[in-house]
Amino acid sequence: MGLAEKGMRVFGSVRRHQDGAELAARFGDAFTELIFDVTDQGAIVRAGTVVEERVGKEGLSGLVNNAGIAVSGPLAHLSDEILRQQLEVNLLGPLRVTKVFLRLLGGARDSPYPPGRVVNISSMSGRRVYPFLGAYAASKHALEAMSEALRYELSIYGIDVVIIEPANVRTPIFDKQGTETEYANTDYGQAHQRALDAVAARTSRSLPAEVVAEAVYQALSSRSPKQRYTLPRRRIKESVLPRFVYDALVQKRITEQFRKLWEGVE
Repeated sequence: MGLAEKGMRVFGSVRRHQDGAELAARFGDAFTELIFDVTDQGAIVRAGTVVEERVGKEGLSGLVNNAGIAVSGPLAHLSDEILRQQLEVNLLGPLRVTKVFLRLLGGARDSPYPPGRVVNISSMSGRRVYPFLGAYAASKHALEAMSEALRYELSIYGIDVVIIEPANVRTPIFDKQGTETEYANTDYGQAHQRALDAVAARTSRSLPAEVVAEAVYQALSSRSPKQRYTLPRRRIKESVLPRFVYDALVQKRITEQFRKLWEGVE
């Protein structure tokens, strides 16, 4: 809630009233609770009506699409249902919300509101793919493509579309997926569990959420925002190495890992 602390009026979406009440108690009039899930079109529309009634002639200066989940697992064993859920939340959700609030951002010829901005929270997985995060990476690759298309299309209204692309952030996003024990009996079982353990071990070294909040503030308040904010600057091996070299390194690493695991089992 760094935006509220900087004096911005925030309409924040939550799925439980309890969460909204806690934020309202902390930030007072700077925060207004909106209860909806990004997969629920009807609830989003109702939230849009509430916001329109509250903002009056001012409209919205910005929309931040931050909802997201992360599922992991080998794609060869990932169910259609899980993949569909990943895309519903991370890709279709932001588009649904953007479409509902677009008029309040000045996104219509007859809109009385000044142009605002759309900020989409992506991930470093929007550019690089890692084993067992194919579904998550696919959703973020698609989100970035969608964001760029929206930037072109909404430019006729003067609306900027900005991508925030952070590395691992200290949030419970991966905790919500469980242990994914359904993959335990596949060829990928041990390696997948090790990958989950590695993600958990990196949590303490991940970016604090405040770093992302500051980038969002810059994207909303700067006179000329960047098209993409990468947090932190990408490591050398991910930004300088040619793609085929990076791919070869990843494939070599995972092949060696599986060879050791399978030799140990046998």
